[in-house]
Amino acid sequence: MRINKKLLNNFNTSLSRNFHHIYVKIILTIFMYNKDKNMNSKISRIISYKLKHYKLMLEADPSLKSISTYLKNCDAYSLKINNQDIGVIVVMKTNPLTMEIMNLSIDEHFHNKHYGTKLLKFVIDKFQNKCKFLEICTGSTSLEQLYLYQKMGFRCTKVERDFFNNKCLYPNEILENGLILKDKIRLQMINY
Repeated sequence: MRINKKLLNNFNTSLSRNFHHIYVKIILTIFMYNKDKNMNSKISRIISYKLKHYKLMLEADPSLKSISTYLKNCDAYSLKINNQDIGVIVVMKTNPLTMEIMNLSIDEHFHNKHYGTKLLKFVIDKFQNKCKFLEICTGSTSLEQLYLYQKMGFRCTKVERDFFNNKCLYPNEILENGLILKDKIRLQMINY
């Protein structure tokens, strides 16, 4: 059997190139994991709100009017990476037995790195002995948020139909995941 050397060389070069790409992807993944792991992260209470805090909150709730209705009665915490605010979580006591997470946002450059989970775990641990119920609300089109909250143990308890059609709070339509946002979903964690 005769082997075409040119064909064999092309095959080896192609195979080598493919393995090289896989190798590079593995190295980059390990580098990014270690980079995130080595970043100096810290969660601290927000005493005075900065422009960056408002920008983050507006990513989760695009109504400054809505944010201003609850912000003065809340505890708010910032997640910092190397002294840069990259996330906020805002919590309010809504009745003697219930705390509600009013706002949770992570800077878009830090999405999919588990920082939202880190802030949620922080609040769950901090308030577990201070209330019986922990609630959080999100839009019906907020698919990633719904997944995260349910993964963390929250259960859907109520749909508030047409909540985001309130033109006083939300004068402009909100488009998310290719859908017009209309309904608010309330989730709750009981006896956590």
